[in-house]
Amino acid sequence: MDLSLYRQELDSIAFGKRLPGAIYIVRPTLTQVPALLWELLRRAELAAQPDPQWNLLKLHSDQLALTFLTYPDFDPDPHPALAEATKINLNTGSVVRTDYRSRLNPPILHRKETFLPPDDPRHDAFAELTRQEEAAVCCAIPPASAPACSGTASSKNISSATRVTASFPPSSPAPNPPTPPRPPTSSATAQTPPPANPVS
Repeated sequence: MDLSLYRQELDSIAFGKRLPGAIYIVRPTLTQVPALLWELLRRAELAAQPDPQWNLLKLHSDQLALTFLTYPDFDPDPHPALAEATKINLNTGSVVRTDYRSRLNPPILHRKETFLPPDDPRHDAFAELTRQEEAAVCCAIPPASAPACSGTASSKNISSATRVTASFPPSSPAPNPPTPPRPPTSSATAQTPPPANPVS
């Protein structure tokens, strides 16, 4: 399969999260992807030998390649962490396997509903979670900083808000500065200096 035909197959997928260089979909079934792509996926999985529990698929659109992604807590965790990625180049057959389990900050998922077909039973619950998180971010940002807060927060903002905090403490008014002491008043009358001699 050449890259042009491969891209046509990707364009025919009716769901998934589309980014400039790839489309991400939940582990598909035979009826959810074109037959030609399904056969390619089956052969690629046999060759790459990814983690049997992989549950997300990255279909690269800028190259002939697939990456099998494993998120062990995809269902229960609102933002599951990536455990393993196995990429196979469909031209050369080379395989690159990356283990994220011991990493301090592995990639995490947001907006999980975007990876699912609309008829997936988990879709609506995941979408509701995204709406709640966007609302929490909007409520947390001071109005002066977010004049147009209407549920359009980016996933980057959502991640920082939900991972750290969903609210900001109220600001306290600054205390009044102390009044400086007044200089002592002298009882003596100030003397006026004599005028300077005129210049002749």
